[in-house]
Amino acid sequence: MENINNQRLFLNGSLDVYCDDKRDKANKEISRLTSDSIKGIDEHEMADKLYCDYKVEAPIITLESSNCHHEKHSDNIVVYHIPFTGNGELFSLKPLKWTTAEPYGNVMSNEIIIEYPLRDDAECINKEFENNYKSIIKWLGFISTDCTKFNPSLKEDIEVYVRAKYKKLNGNDENFRNL
Repeated sequence: MENINNQRLFLNGSLDVYCDDKRDKANKEISRLTSDSIKGIDEHEMADKLYCDYKVEAPIITLESSNCHHEKHSDNIVVYHIPFTGNGELFSLKPLKWTTAEPYGNVMSNEIIIEYPLRDDAECINKEFENNYKSIIKWLGFISTDCTKFNPSLKEDIEVYVRAKYKKLNGNDENFRNL
């Protein structure tokens, strides 16, 4: 079936690189901490805050395919709307594991919009949408698995670097004076 303005999802970057960038940004933020900025904040509280700021969570599709809104437009297209919550940026990133059945659509704020030409019969359009929806869900599962593997190591790194930075700022550890 011909796609009108749909883009391939999950293929415009690497989730692995994105996660590494998040880790680097967290570490840079830790390196910029000052005695004044940590005043009155426990190191565990600081580590938890930074982890919440930098952890990576997969978007969540909020409706089953049969409940997704669709409409016919006057320009001979059918448009489906798949709502989601979370970071839509992750729909552009390739997970470590993937399949050759590449999902498509256009991410707009908190929904994926998929267009089909109206000249195809309704059953064919619905089947194509259903297949694409299943593919999106499968790829989101891959993204979620990668996030689940990344986040614990991020949390551990943040805790180690925050602990070291606090020791340095409080003058308690000669080994970390140059952080």
